[in-house]
Amino acid sequence: MFEAITTETFTASTIIGACVLIVAGSGYMLRTKRSKDPIVDVDAAVRDAPYHRLRNILSVADS
Repeated sequence: MFEAITTETFTASTIIGACVLIVAGSGYMLRTKRSKDPIVDVDAAVRDAPYHRLRNILSVADS
């Protein structure tokens, strides 16, 4: 059975198999897992915003 397989056929099959594994592995590695974005607390973001840096740009009412 294996006598019919020539060196060229074996080499070509090995190269094709390696290429298929490389393409499949690259596709798997490029598939990134998406991380969930953190939930932003709008009230905390507004409360902790650096309004003191806007004194020359906007007039901010003191509360």
